[in-house]
Amino acid sequence: MPLPDLVAARRLSVNGGDAETNGSYGSYGSYGSYGNPEANGSYGSYGSYGSYGNPEADGSYGSYGSYNDAPADPTEAPTNPPTEASNLADPAEAPTDAPTEAPKVADPTEAPTNPPTTPKNPPKPEFVAANFEISDMSVAKGGIESVTLPPTQAPTSPPTNAGMVWKTKTVNIKVVKVDPIPFPFSKAEAELPAVRKSLIDGFAAAIGMDSKYVTIGAITEKTGRGRRLSATKVNVEFVVESIDIDGASELASTIEEAALEGSIIANIQKEASNNGVLTQALADMPRVLENVTTEVKASTKEIQEQVTAPAPPTPAPETPAPPTPAPPTPAPVDDPAGDFSAGTSVAPAFGTVMAIFALSMVWTGL
Repeated sequence: MPLPDLVAARRLSVNGGDAETNGSYGSYGSYGSYGNPEANGSYGSYGSYGSYGNPEADGSYGSYGSYNDAPADPTEAPTNPPTEASNLADPAEAPTDAPTEAPKVADPTEAPTNPPTTPKNPPKPEFVAANFEISDMSVAKGGIESVTLPPTQAPTSPPTNAGMVWKTKTVNIKVVKVDPIPFPFSKAEAELPAVRKSLIDGFAAAIGMDSKYVTIGAITEKTGRGRRLSATKVNVEFVVESIDIDGASELASTIEEAALEGSIIANIQKEASNNGVLTQALADMPRVLENVTTEVKASTKEIQEQVTAPAPPTPAPETPAPPTPAPPTPAPVDDPAGDFSAGTSVAPAFGTVMAIFALSMVWTGL
């Protein structure tokens, strides 16, 4: 059964003169319908205050709002006010992100380039005397004149790049000349390929250089006081090219250090053993060289480098051959055959006949 409506509840107001009567409470608002759960019921009215005559009296309760369990008519259901559609920007006018500026690539002509690396002289290897014991080497028995080196494969030239040719170029270098070092060889023995190789390879190994930078400047027999002291001793002069033209002085110090510590003679002994030319005299040679001095000198050498092949010369234009002269026109020649006719062919015979006829007439008296 429906609850008292709002109007009836409001009529239950109190009498202002009656102190015992109480003011009425306002009614409750109605519940929203089930058809639209979002719709809200109305608010109930406020109840009246109790009368002035009786401040303790309470006002009456207001009536409850109506309750409707029927589905709301979709056409009558309150709807929320339409939300104003957001103003979508015109795609043509919509702001777009600013294009990202492409990173600037440095101009190759302006990019800093590292200067070419200058090759340096290698450091001197550490000398460990225990690695060069004579007892671990092979001393030659007898002469060494017949010792030969095993054949080696000739070095192959680097390939020539397309459009390039090889050209000889002279470059400036610095070399370190080493004061002659005495060795217990005869001059003939020192000139043997196996001995020369042992001297060069051993000296280079002692200072950490490649053998191609070490040469023998001269081999001379050791003499003194105006006469030959020994025919079995020679002075060998070594010349070392500095890979780093500015490091020649440092290279000279390295050579002097290697001579003083004994590594130059030790490495030469080891190489001579490997090549079969370690004589007993060389094996007994003291290793420490106390008085070796060096000198840095400027020099030059020739190298081969590839350069761009020159353009072939433009051939000179061919001179046209003179025209062949036309054959000369032959001069006209009287040709009896050219005047041949019936009359000319019988004329001689006719004249002969007439001459005979005339003579016959004479002889006959006619």
